[in-house]
Amino acid sequence: MESYVLSSLQSVLPAYQSADSCRLLRLHSGTNTVLKVEVEGVNPVIFRKFGSCPLINHPAEHRTFLRMAAAGLGPACLALGEGFRVEEFLPGRPIERGEMKDLVEEIALEVAKLHTLETGSGPCWLTTCIHNWGRLFLQSSQGYLEALSPARKALVCTLRAQVESNMQAALAIVPQPDTLVLSHNDVSYTNILKHSKGVCLVDYEYSALNCPASDLATMANEVTYDYMVPAPDDFRHCPEDELSKERLNALVETYCEASHVSEDAIWRDFLKCRAAIHFVGGLWAACMYSPDADSGFDMLRYSAARLGSYSLMLDKLP
Repeated sequence: MESYVLSSLQSVLPAYQSADSCRLLRLHSGTNTVLKVEVEGVNPVIFRKFGSCPLINHPAEHRTFLRMAAAGLGPACLALGEGFRVEEFLPGRPIERGEMKDLVEEIALEVAKLHTLETGSGPCWLTTCIHNWGRLFLQSSQGYLEALSPARKALVCTLRAQVESNMQAALAIVPQPDTLVLSHNDVSYTNILKHSKGVCLVDYEYSALNCPASDLATMANEVTYDYMVPAPDDFRHCPEDELSKERLNALVETYCEASHVSEDAIWRDFLKCRAAIHFVGGLWAACMYSPDADSGFDMLRYSAARLGSYSLMLDKLP
């Protein structure tokens, strides 16, 4: 990896032409591989190696990244190459899950700033994902179903049945506001950077026009999922860690005041977005599963958990 990163940097940035080595620190491995790169005499940078994922539109993600940088809401783009991007390194760290409740006002303000960058009438990201990702999972799983072990096959069949029986209902839940806003669509604590001046959102792979309540709903969902657990577990669902009513009120009130949006409109759509986002999370994991790849994360079990959260959230809808 070191030789690939260094040669890539040398191809786009003159400051690295004379470098013969670099130090790499892996910050994130998922859809993309994100590395901090240090070279003697040069400021550290972030090297983002794009992964292959049918669920992500990389050109659209890059356009959003540039807009966020231009608005001062994230790191600058230093260079773009074939399959990678070099970004400004912002000193800081991803927040921890337990910090989210104390940072809801700061996060709400960052979400509000993002939402001002673009508004429109569609298509809505949630609706598009349910349509496209649902079909993709049903088609792709049919191709590998018979090659699975009995236990894996049974789980995939259960997921297929859940998706088929709930797709139309999930589509019907998605709010239909008059105006959609440019949304992050993955406001997890793993995508929130804390630095000396506050917090900022990072990783815009799934950014697109969506319901104004969606990013707030995503945050409320994500605080109940712990991805930093010791092996052999990949994650842990923690419904007991739901944001309190006080913290939810602070989240929505801060966002609405900054966005000049009616609180009634956000609350009207908030629980519906939470349910639809859990369903989309289940579809995402099901689509990301491949029987030929060992990602180190059990996508099928995670898909089942998110679809379970979707069913539980239905009971909370008015």
